[in-house]
Amino acid sequence: MANYTVYITNRGAKELSKNVDLQDKDRVKSKILELAQEPRPHGSRKIQNVTPTLYRIRVGDYGVFYRVRDGDQAVVVTLVRRRAETT
Repeated sequence: MANYTVYITNRGAKELSKNVDLQDKDRVKSKILELAQEPRPHGSRKIQNVTPTLYRIRVGDYGVFYRVRDGDQAVVVTLVRRRAETT
């Protein structure tokens, strides 16, 4: 599979820097960078009823939400959120 370019939005970068615990930050960043090799890895979920299509991967207690643009071979990370206690 061809390499995709990974982009992160300003909002996504802000959430990553402010909301992700220091001990988890490297692991989350690593998983985001791995999306360049496989933009739809095993375990990723397609978010229903959202246009354009949004995907989510879980990294520990965090969810990374992103879009895949196959035409440009780009992955755009839009959100990094801590999972709620109920999920």
